[in-house]
Amino acid sequence: MGFSLDDLLNPQVSKVTRSTDNLIITTYGARGQGKTPVAAKMEKPFYFAFGKSGLSGINNVDFQPVNSWSDFKSLVKLFSNKKNYEQLHEKYHTLILDEMEILYKYCEQYVASTEGVRKIKEGNGGYGLWGDLKDEWENEIMKIIGSGFCVMFILHACADDTGKVMPVGDVKRMLPILLNHSDIIGYVRGNGSDPETGKPIHSSLMLTDTDEYFARTRNEYFQPVIEDYTAENLVQAYYDALDRQEEAEGTTTVTKEVGDKMYEKERIPFEDLMNKVGEAIQKMCAAKRDEEVVDIVEKTLGKGGKVSQCTPKQYEAVEVILNDLEEALA
Repeated sequence: MGFSLDDLLNPQVSKVTRSTDNLIITTYGARGQGKTPVAAKMEKPFYFAFGKSGLSGINNVDFQPVNSWSDFKSLVKLFSNKKNYEQLHEKYHTLILDEMEILYKYCEQYVASTEGVRKIKEGNGGYGLWGDLKDEWENEIMKIIGSGFCVMFILHACADDTGKVMPVGDVKRMLPILLNHSDIIGYVRGNGSDPETGKPIHSSLMLTDTDEYFARTRNEYFQPVIEDYTAENLVQAYYDALDRQEEAEGTTTVTKEVGDKMYEKERIPFEDLMNKVGEAIQKMCAAKRDEEVVDIVEKTLGKGGKVSQCTPKQYEAVEVILNDLEEALA
């Protein structure tokens, strides 16, 4: 149903959820800095294997090989289906999408193939399929982001024109959807080896943007760097930031269940929606406002459109018509 004046006068008030569910993390850095081993130690991980090298040397991580965009879409459909959430969430908590550059190549190949060309730039009469590529990429990535799991995107690093270290990827189409929706973006910086033992020292996770590298967190109370970057320390840093926020702002966090409830909105069955529209139309016609009814319906469905011919796929259109009818009757 549509919103009412009372909904605006008595709105929902946002609350931070004390859970890593729905937490979106992007880490990037050079090869061999421990990005994947740390991710693999997160709570109940599932690994999307876009290449063979990601899990090299790492045991006991649940994964499925993803060798094409269609493979990826198949997994996304399962993880984003709300009917599967409880069953899958018992087994998996963190979804790891490593080597995102490979996945983007899969997407490019898929979009090109749907138009019968080899490369994106060859489609659309030589003008390219760049818009189609962006839409396809963002549609599937948004499903994973909205799946309810903790999601970790892992990328390699490169330097931009100014020498600043950034995540690798298409800055116009690939990266924006990842970076704009990440709660944590961290640059994994290596610390070399212990001079006495020769053993590698854990990398550090840089969380504050500088002239040297790109990084940021949505929560301003995060510490600027996790010196000893481990899964345990990352999660602890997240909860420490929530504690500092509570103390500074005098607020309290809520459980995931409560947080999810705040974003739920009643959606009545389509048959009930149609009945409400019918009742509103009857009232309008009884007041000899037939022409207004036609104008309201055609504004949404087009000239000659009839509500009686609408199907459940047109739920939102019917809902808009009902809102307009109710406003006219108010």
